[in-house]
Amino acid sequence: MHRNVSSWKVPLFAVYLLLLTLSLPHANSFFASPLITTWNTQGLIDRGNRPSFNRLSYLSTPRTPITLASLQEPFPDGKYDPHKASAYFQKRFPFAIKRTFEIISLSAGFLLRLYWDERLGRAEEEERARSKELVALVASMGPTFIKIGQSLSVRSDILPPSYVQELQSLQDRVPPFPTSEATALLEEAWRDKGGVGGVLSYISPEAVAAASLGQVYKGRLKDGREVAIKIQRPNSLEQIACDLFLLRLAAPLIARFELFSGVRSVEEIIDEWGVGFVNELDYQLEARSSKMFVRSMKDCGLSNVMAPEVVEEVSSKNILVTEWVNGQRLDRAKGGDVGRLCALALNAYLTMMLDTGLLHCDPHPGNLLRTDGGKLCILDWGLVTYVEEDLQYSLVDYIAHLTTGDTSAIPRDLEALGFVQQGREADVRAAGIVELLSGVQEELADGNALKKIDVPRVIEKLVAMTRKYGNLFQIPPSPAPSPAPAPSPAPSPAPAPSPAPALDP
Repeated sequence: MHRNVSSWKVPLFAVYLLLLTLSLPHANSFFASPLITTWNTQGLIDRGNRPSFNRLSYLSTPRTPITLASLQEPFPDGKYDPHKASAYFQKRFPFAIKRTFEIISLSAGFLLRLYWDERLGRAEEEERARSKELVALVASMGPTFIKIGQSLSVRSDILPPSYVQELQSLQDRVPPFPTSEATALLEEAWRDKGGVGGVLSYISPEAVAAASLGQVYKGRLKDGREVAIKIQRPNSLEQIACDLFLLRLAAPLIARFELFSGVRSVEEIIDEWGVGFVNELDYQLEARSSKMFVRSMKDCGLSNVMAPEVVEEVSSKNILVTEWVNGQRLDRAKGGDVGRLCALALNAYLTMMLDTGLLHCDPHPGNLLRTDGGKLCILDWGLVTYVEEDLQYSLVDYIAHLTTGDTSAIPRDLEALGFVQQGREADVRAAGIVELLSGVQEELADGNALKKIDVPRVIEKLVAMTRKYGNLFQIPPSPAPSPAPAPSPAPSPAPAPSPAPALDP
């Protein structure tokens, strides 16, 4: 059963209190001291345009040196590094304090109302109103919290249904930043091409879509092509870096709560977010991923799966121009081919995961379109990962053993996949996890499976297992880096969303 409000607001209060503590004068000495955690920059390598964070070597190597040049921006080499972020904000202590007070001032009222709702026994009565307040609060706190809100929008096991429903609006209805700022960014980026007037014959007066890291305008190039223009939110990198820096400071306290049971290191989770966030801000990296995807789908015979083509000559690291794709969100599309396209989407994602290895990691409904031509268009290639070959084989083994009923091999499969800690196969067998997974598989194999599966009951059983056997499950560590296929011909920016405002940079 999903947790009630009182069970998940505790970590929020903990973060609030820690941030308040960090705002006091004595915190300066804390910021001035080096972070205990070490960082392995070799775990963040290009890997043929497929960046990865190697958790396995996270604590094993010395920190990267900090130079004067590296203090001019949080991540001077374009790759997430918490040590460099720490050095950067130690030199900008007032900025970190200002951001701390912003977070506190924005969230204090909401958290106080939650507290009194619980004390007065009216939490259920006020749930709908508070869920709407939470969405407004998250949107006002900037891209980091919007991304976290989007992640929580599919976690009905953690939040009540009304909160999940409201948070889903963050998938494609985030408040935009002013068009005047967007225009100024375009003028600067296209200055050597004559500015906006030198590139476009038309641009929509307002954004047609807005998301956590950017927003999209519809435009027309001088040659007549209709395009989607994705523009990164101003100052996104510094704010995200600061938020992650503050969250890392709060990590030891956050880790104390049940919500994070089974997580080996909250800092590692935050660092995984950091790697993803910083990579998503590099639209040229996103473009390379998109082009690799299109090429791999053609190679696999899935010609009805596409991504918007990038217009490279007018795109840059924070401005993305792609072809305009006419269509509808797949979950809202009408027509007799929607079922076929859903099956095609499943096929495409299985192909990515088990064959090509380049996996699109943001498949929420706003990023899947049914084009007017009846094709499946997958948007927003900023958040991707690479599934290594050994992990692909482990996934195939697990699926095969589960579907054929070879239950004796499943504990070993879970361990190979990293979901179960090493050496705990016997506990997995004794806890009844295999029987639980097999039962879910049988229901999935039946018609209308999702309606038949009692999700709260499954979660309740898992919680009971945890109480008896401890944390059997864990978040799998990132695979060690390995060579990746050659990158696309030339680095180019990434695809922007299409007509249906479906962007989630």
